This record gives sequence, C-alpha cells and structure tokens, in this order.
Amino acid sequence: RANHTITQMLQQCVNSTQKDWVSKLLAIEFALNCAWSETTRYAPFMLNTGHIPRSMI
Repeated sequence: RANHTITQMLQQCVNSTQKDWVSKLLAIEFALNCAWSETTRYAPFMLNTGHIPRSMI
C-alpha cells in the first residue's frame, strides 16, 4: 500500500524528464509520516516522537 502511495505522489511531482525524482523523496517521506492513519488514528511521526512536526513550508 505504501509503495502505491509513493508511486502516485512521485507521478504528481516529478518533471517530464523524470530525472528529479530523488530530490522529491524527502518531502514525500515527510508527507507520509505526517499523514493520519485510519487504522491507528495517529500519524507515524506522532507515534514516534509524541508531537506533530512543523510544516516544511
């Protein structure tokens, strides 16, 4: 499931030459770790650190 989500996110943010995908991975990882899980009702970052991170923006 996570691989599918990562693939979709890369498809949305990588340029047409598909050469900049590595530079997008940090932001994608951050987004996934901050996303709330329907199962746990917590974000992975919250479970790991006990708090919600500031946005990268």
